[in-house]
Amino acid sequence: MDLDSVVSSLLGSLYAASTGAKPWAAFMKGTESFLGCHAMALTAITADRRDVLLMEEHNLGEGRFLDLYAEKYVDNPWTRAGQRLPLDSATLMSRHVSPREMHAHPFHEACAIPLDLHWVMGSSLLLDDKAYAFFSAYRGQKAGDFTAGQLERCQFLVPHLKNALAIRLKLADLDARLASALEVLHRLDVALLILDRGGRVIFRNRAAERLLQGGDGLWVRKGFLEISDRIASRQVNLAIGRATGRLDGAPVARGGGCVVVPRPSCRRDYVVMVSPLLDHGVMCGANRPEALLMISDPGRPRLPPAVLMQRIFGLSPREAELASLLASGTSLEDAADRLEMTTGTARSYLKAVFWKTETHRQAELAVILGNTIPIIDGVETDGEA
Repeated sequence: MDLDSVVSSLLGSLYAASTGAKPWAAFMKGTESFLGCHAMALTAITADRRDVLLMEEHNLGEGRFLDLYAEKYVDNPWTRAGQRLPLDSATLMSRHVSPREMHAHPFHEACAIPLDLHWVMGSSLLLDDKAYAFFSAYRGQKAGDFTAGQLERCQFLVPHLKNALAIRLKLADLDARLASALEVLHRLDVALLILDRGGRVIFRNRAAERLLQGGDGLWVRKGFLEISDRIASRQVNLAIGRATGRLDGAPVARGGGCVVVPRPSCRRDYVVMVSPLLDHGVMCGANRPEALLMISDPGRPRLPPAVLMQRIFGLSPREAELASLLASGTSLEDAADRLEMTTGTARSYLKAVFWKTETHRQAELAVILGNTIPIIDGVETDGEA
């Protein structure tokens, strides 16, 4: 294969790896002969050289190097020298790190010698107050240092490596943001379903999973929400059609709706709210999120964590337990029974709760607690804050 074909293949593999379309191993395996090295790494670390943000490696001990490097040796003579060098300039590290300096550092004996990482060629790709990123190619001691021609080839790859790294870090940041957003949705105590343009459920949070597992007139079958009550089912489907902008295959003005859904168990009706999701101009194909369904279960007790009420309002443990029950709709008499106290004692506690929360009636107390303490999975509810 001629050099132009090799370069074209390498760059194709590099950019495919940066987007996750192909593994980094495909690019690094081809780069091995192109640069005359036996191992390499594309690494991003924190600017203080304490933590590894990203590492893609080839022939570095199948992850053992990364584990050891991340735990102990992010701060080593090579990374220190690299942070002092100009960006985007391929260099031979033997010109900047003396054998004496290298041999004196424990990284040399722990990593460099076992993996035969004697000669290093590379370039700094990113350096700011948050991160430092670099590309390194390694040769064994007997192979000798890299040649001027190999250094020139490395320099040719530098701008492409820099672009690939930027893509990789951007996608990693987007992945982290998406994971955080999904975790927020899962922690909410309201059942949420996200639908695509065809009305198929493409996401449901944990609250929705719990509600649907109850099998009380709502379930998802073959990807679509089904409702046992025919009238409510038709109304919800119409609201979904308005939210996605299509009814019976024809485009319509986007809207939404609110539908009361009776339950076979005769418990309090569900309330299903349907809303369109904003079109941000991002093309996601057929699975693009188009509609949001929020399902409220008025019959499900929602108890604000008593320990949070203690911290926020200064309630005693018994006062907080009583307030939590009252806020969920339990009567004073039933709450007293559940807490194994007399109604008179419960009234005394309630007076203290009213005074500390600056409320005067049970309904007002429920509003204050509901608005002050949203019920979110994962909020610390025991121990000291």
